[in-house]
Amino acid sequence: MNAIKNMAMEDMPETFRQIAEIIGKRNCRKLMLEFAGATIYFPSKLPTETISKYIQANFTGDNVPELARELGISRTSVYSHLQRPVKPC
Repeated sequence: MNAIKNMAMEDMPETFRQIAEIIGKRNCRKLMLEFAGATIYFPSKLPTETISKYIQANFTGDNVPELARELGISRTSVYSHLQRPVKPC
């Protein structure tokens, strides 16, 4: 689609302009071409399984406060994630 390849930044919808500012115009155009017509959802938080795997992989025994702060969750939640069984990769 030449129209997308040649599209000026000011002609892009606002959302795409914001994306282009972060990842660059060229990469934004690639996304537009690759996912044209698709709806893409970016969740505001990670899936529970992902958080559990991360905590279990990075837990050192004394870094619960740091993990909680890094992930934006409570210390109690960190301990809960440590108790969860996780599926191997």
